[in-house]
Amino acid sequence: MNPALFPLGHKGITYFQVVVALESFCSLGVLFGAYLAWHLGGLARTIPRAIGALGWGLFAYELVGVYISFMFLAGPPRILAVGIAVCTGCASWLTTNPPPKPEQMNQQLG
Repeated sequence: MNPALFPLGHKGITYFQVVVALESFCSLGVLFGAYLAWHLGGLARTIPRAIGALGWGLFAYELVGVYISFMFLAGPPRILAVGIAVCTGCASWLTTNPPPKPEQMNQQLG
């Protein structure tokens, strides 16, 4: 049985090549979101209020990645998307109400 070819330019590509390209592209998108979350985490460590709604927007972006990976992909992209979305959601929730700094606690106590 001959493989189905999708026309692309002057030659065709197979279904396998389309799937590999989609999985690679989605994995890179998820990894970009993870890098962005890591970078914003450094900012949130020093100024938690500077993140604001951006953390929740990044969490929504990651949830879209989870949905796409569950609809069209399997294996590592799916696991990676879920793990990063959980970490981003927890981080956004923690920066919403950051714990008081030690200086503020000392002022309240005394």
